[in-house]
Amino acid sequence: MTSRKHTIERDHASGAARRAGRRRAAFAAAAVALVLGACSSTEEPADDATTTAAPATTEPAAVTTEPAAPDTTAAEGAATTEAPATTAPEPVRGVDGDTVRVGFVISTNQEAAQAALGTTGITFVPHQEIVDTLVADLNAGGGLGGKEVVPVIHETDQVADTDPQAISREICATMTEDNEVYAIVTIGDPSTEVLACANDAGVPLFASSGANFTFSDQGVYDANPLYVNPSAINLDRAATALVEGLDQAGFFTDDAVVGVIRLSSPAFDAAAANSLEPALAAAGVEPVVTAALATIATSDDIGRFSSEAEATVLEMKEAG
Repeated sequence: MTSRKHTIERDHASGAARRAGRRRAAFAAAAVALVLGACSSTEEPADDATTTAAPATTEPAAVTTEPAAPDTTAAEGAATTEAPATTAPEPVRGVDGDTVRVGFVISTNQEAAQAALGTTGITFVPHQEIVDTLVADLNAGGGLGGKEVVPVIHETDQVADTDPQAISREICATMTEDNEVYAIVTIGDPSTEVLACANDAGVPLFASSGANFTFSDQGVYDANPLYVNPSAINLDRAATALVEGLDQAGFFTDDAVVGVIRLSSPAFDAAAANSLEPALAAAGVEPVVTAALATIATSDDIGRFSSEAEATVLEMKEAG
């Protein structure tokens, strides 16, 4: 900056125009020097210019510096806040990357099993074809939650002489130990053991009864909150709705004689005690005859069931 002072003095005689140009150059150099911090406060030639320009130059520098501290703090705060998001989520049972395993419990030799019971004229669609069609349709629509469905199959031979409890244990092991599926779909009624196994493992179980009638009382759903059976009848709801519907339709007149005939099984017995009988009492109805017929389990039960049904009808006729 001292050499610049000598230059300005030597050129003083060159004219007013040249002095003005040099002064503007000196002013610009001094302003830049202030911003960069390269000029000493003892440099007298630039003092006048610097004193005037300093407020304009220094204040923007402060404005630029002051927001920087909040920005840094905000960035640090954001990093601290976002840290928990980097924690790996807990793995979801049955989900691997872009795939999700779904268990299917299917049966084989259904027609042969029905023939053994004396039933004819029923055509069954092979369960494997049902599963293949369902899985293909799901995956064509994007899978489950955008993940490809990978089926895990457990087959049960309907004509094999196998202990039902052993079959239930095999199904449980296949779905909850060997493969750890995300959900289970049964084509047919799940056993009590399979329901308990799925519930204990936290695996939702969806039952499709196919051509069979399925009945469950409310106690089954209460004990197995992950159990869903869209093709089943909740016997408690059905019993209550039946009685209330008949009552609203005016069926229970003062001179009406009512008899009750129903199936006998753990589910039917529970629904009768918990819902049917209380609903009838609420409607002011006391059945004159109540008959509970044991369900058909084998072909040997068909004759017995027919005889019991005929006897019950006769009893009701005699009761009026």
